[in-house]
Amino acid sequence: MTQTLGQPVDCAVNNLLRQEAGPSAQSMAKHLRHIRDTKVKGAQAGLWLIESLERHPAELAGLLDQDPELRRKSFDLLRRAERIATAGHTFDDESIELTKDVLMRAACLMPPSLPEAALRTVIECLRGCTLEEGLEAASQTIRPRFRPAQAPQQD
Repeated sequence: MTQTLGQPVDCAVNNLLRQEAGPSAQSMAKHLRHIRDTKVKGAQAGLWLIESLERHPAELAGLLDQDPELRRKSFDLLRRAERIATAGHTFDDESIELTKDVLMRAACLMPPSLPEAALRTVIECLRGCTLEEGLEAASQTIRPRFRPAQAPQQD
C-alpha cells in the first residue's frame, strides 16, 4: 500500500495568507504571530487553538484549497479578527455570526480530531469581549491536550 503525499504545509494560516494576501503575506504573518504570542498564548483555550492548528495544517490547508469561497471568507474573517485584536476592541455580533457561518460550512470537512463544538465554544465566548477576555472565558471549558512544561518552583 502506498500513499502519495502533497507538498508539506508549515501552517494552514501561512498557506492561507500566501494565497489571499499576496505581497503583504509575510508582514501579515509576522503580525499574526505577534498577536498569537502576546494575546492568544496567555489562555488555556488559546493554547488549545494553537495546538489544534499545528496538528492539522495539511488537512486545513486542503480544506481551504478545495473551496475558494470558504478560503476567501476565512481570510476576510482573519483580517477582521486581526484588526479587532490589535485595537483591543470587542468582537461584535456580526463578526461572531459570520465566523459561525464559515465554521458551519467547513464542519463536515474538518478533521474529526478538531471538534466543531469546542471551536463553537471559543467563538461564542468572544462575543462582546476582547480577544483576551473571550479566550479566558473559553478556558473555563477548553484546555490544550498537551500542557506546556512548567518551570520547577523555587523554594
